[in-house]
Amino acid sequence: MGNVIQLCDELPADPIIRKGDLVRIVEGEEDFPAGLTGIVTEVIQRYAEDAEAPGQASLMEVAIPSVDGEQWDLITLLLDQIHRILNADSKQLRGYEV
Repeated sequence: MGNVIQLCDELPADPIIRKGDLVRIVEGEEDFPAGLTGIVTEVIQRYAEDAEAPGQASLMEVAIPSVDGEQWDLITLLLDQIHRILNADSKQLRGYEV
């Protein structure tokens, strides 16, 4: 495997949040407190082209695993309520060797 290049190590992280990105809630609510981790399932709204961050997701649907791990809860969150996860954990969840 000497000629295999891990693209996640070679390409810079895209700042635009997209469907499939892993996120952590940093500003939660009673039912979904800060610290929970989920997956963006849909981008509902993006910032306009004349905004400070054109094209960035401003409102998104995030799937959070239930306590029992049997199902997923879908919640709608604003960009200010989440942080995207860009560390070794996210690479492992996406199938990269870390």
